[in-house]
Amino acid sequence: MTQKGKAFIVVGHSNWGKSYTLNSLTGRRHKILINEKWLKVKKMSNDDIPKGPGGLLDYIERSIVSDYFYIVIALCPNFENANRLTIQILQTLSTKYDLFFWVMRERYHDRDTQVTEDQINRLKQWGTVEIFEGQAEDTVRATSFKKFIEQHLR
Repeated sequence: MTQKGKAFIVVGHSNWGKSYTLNSLTGRRHKILINEKWLKVKKMSNDDIPKGPGGLLDYIERSIVSDYFYIVIALCPNFENANRLTIQILQTLSTKYDLFFWVMRERYHDRDTQVTEDQINRLKQWGTVEIFEGQAEDTVRATSFKKFIEQHLR
């Protein structure tokens, strides 16, 4: 049996700072070295709908074909919107990767908007979940996300 890779997933809704967090983590590069392991990074989320091919699901399918053992992506937990392909993305990922979700519970400038308990519970069905509480600058979020990755790359 082939060992699964690991997918580290920044979770938040549209315009919550997922891409800013990843840019702060990677310095805008598409690969990052953590714990002596290279991780391939895709900053576009399933809530960023491109014109034509090239969305998150397309990227994940290509990553699986290309055998990236460690990947980092952003995900909107919009299970209710079929156009966001959340369940299909998670199904596809889980065939090749163990899933590690780092959830930004609150929108950066809006404490009243949160990832719901139902959405968090649905993510827990797919993998490990850590909740980042509160509002913080992208550098603080990136540092916390990096610690989460380091913890699970051992």
